[in-house]
Amino acid sequence: MAGKPGRSGRRPLPVALHLAKGTYRADRHGPKPAVSGALALAPAVPPMPKTLVAGLREPGLRYVADIWAAYADIGPADVAVLHEAGAAVDLLHDLEVAIAAGGSVVDDAGVPVANPLLRVQRQTRAALVMLINKLALRE
Repeated sequence: MAGKPGRSGRRPLPVALHLAKGTYRADRHGPKPAVSGALALAPAVPPMPKTLVAGLREPGLRYVADIWAAYADIGPADVAVLHEAGAAVDLLHDLEVAIAAGGSVVDDAGVPVANPLLRVQRQTRAALVMLINKLALRE
């Protein structure tokens, strides 16, 4: 309805959006919320269960945390699968470090052969792909 105060024009934007855009004005938008900026717009992510992060190191924890934040609807049955995927990421990191230190070709009684860790790395990558497929994550 044109011409009536408070009933014409656009719908007001949420205060959190004004904070993120830098257009917040206390005289127009009221008091600031407790959380400001991009955090005010971020969806709440439930905390990760202890069983999910138990025994994981930094690479596996980062991997699991990224998936947990992106897919908040992970069910209890998939928590075990996601934990195993995190453990596989940890193992892949360890294998990469060991292969980089020893080289991709090792000396076996004077004969150069491929590092046996390369086969373990390939198998671990295949297992990780299988675990990710088992999770059936949507895009």
